[in-house]
Amino acid sequence: MDLDPVLIGIRAVHFAATVLVAGAVFFRLLVFEPALRMSDAAPSLAAAVRAWQARLMGLALAVAVVTGIAWLVRLAVDIRQESAAEVLADGTAWAMLVDTQFGHAWIARLVIAAILAAWIPVVLARAGDAPRWRWASLGLAAGFAGLLAWAGHSGANPGGMGGLQVALDAVHLIAAGAWVGALVPLAALLALARPAAERGGGLLGVAAARRFSWLGVIGVGTLLATGLGNSLFLVGSVEALLDTGYGRLLVLKIALFVAMVAIAAVNRFRMVPRLADADAVQQLQRNSLAEALLGFGVVAVVAVLGIMEPAMHDVMPMDHMDDAMPMDHVH
Repeated sequence: MDLDPVLIGIRAVHFAATVLVAGAVFFRLLVFEPALRMSDAAPSLAAAVRAWQARLMGLALAVAVVTGIAWLVRLAVDIRQESAAEVLADGTAWAMLVDTQFGHAWIARLVIAAILAAWIPVVLARAGDAPRWRWASLGLAAGFAGLLAWAGHSGANPGGMGGLQVALDAVHLIAAGAWVGALVPLAALLALARPAAERGGGLLGVAAARRFSWLGVIGVGTLLATGLGNSLFLVGSVEALLDTGYGRLLVLKIALFVAMVAIAAVNRFRMVPRLADADAVQQLQRNSLAEALLGFGVVAVVAVLGIMEPAMHDVMPMDHMDDAMPMDHVH
């Protein structure tokens, strides 16, 4: 399949929205609510932060649903070489939804999106940090991100190796949500809390940044380990990494990731210990936004990689390609 710029754009926006949905939930339940309990932030500040989080999550969910539908239709258009109206009218898009692994994964994610949309009002209420809500919500967010792994080639590989590859993809996506997706809520919290220092905002921002730093360490480690595993499946050798278009684009992705890790290291070891200083808090906010921009740059690269033939093109036997969308895998 030739590179389709429309499909690349749809995938990029969809991945970014998915990461933001997962990140909003992870940040809310693993960072914000525990940090709020550790600080003396005023109820008005807590309500303002929750409202911002709810808006972000609602917008990201809406974008993910719309682009998910557009992704399905565009794939049908590329495969049948017909217009969007034709693939909708002749049932091709519907068949891809109900008869393919890609479609089944998207149906499951659509159900999760509906549940998460119903959960948004809880984000505005204190009940959202109760244990029964916390673990269910974290599981839904992880499922919404991780199920993307079943929408690609890794889910079609046979046997134990195929299972391992799809597990690596799923964990990779969840870790991206937990780290990259949570950077935007972190920057927003710091921006809202800094002017409200007299209402406990300073302590809230410090507590949240410290908790997030540990979440970031776990996320980076997980992304590194699963990314290496995925590369072994999709590239296989240094020669393939350097001598193929796919491999060189993967090198760009790695370079962006390294830049993110470098900023994260500065945040962890230089900014977080100095959070009593208002200037350090402001710099941490800027660094978080820079990390997020680099992260979405990685997402854009992934959107291109997903419709390219992997450097190790024989990673999946041809006999098992019928259940997955051609040239449409997740990294």
